[in-house]
Amino acid sequence: MAKSSNLYVRIEPELKERAEAILSALGVPVSTAITMYYKQIVLQRGIPFKAKLPESPLDVSRMTNVQLDAALEKGYAEAMTGHTVPLEQAFEDIRKGLDGIELHEKASEAHKIIAGMEDVEAGRVTDGDAALSAIRDKNGI
Repeated sequence: MAKSSNLYVRIEPELKERAEAILSALGVPVSTAITMYYKQIVLQRGIPFKAKLPESPLDVSRMTNVQLDAALEKGYAEAMTGHTVPLEQAFEDIRKGLDGIELHEKASEAHKIIAGMEDVEAGRVTDGDAALSAIRDKNGI
């Protein structure tokens, strides 16, 4: 069928840029992604995903102190039982996740967290509680 219908929408520029960057990395033109979305709406007879709020916080800035403490305690318990990744590998994984992705305001938050981890790695902070305090202080938590 010939493509002869136009679609005009107004969305936030940052959202548009972030989505288009991901689609570009995937090699999918925006028009193809929108066509795929529309086809799924028809096939599913509705929106093809659950539209709901996440059940857990997505980042530290959205966690309460109780939630953050619980997550840190869980991580500490995992570390004590040997369920760990070498520090260099963890930093490399974080850096790989940041490469090529425009995070806008989240980039500065991510860099602050990495800087806090680098303080630990460099030995400027050696105590676990002090490391937590340093990361919290640098991120205004």
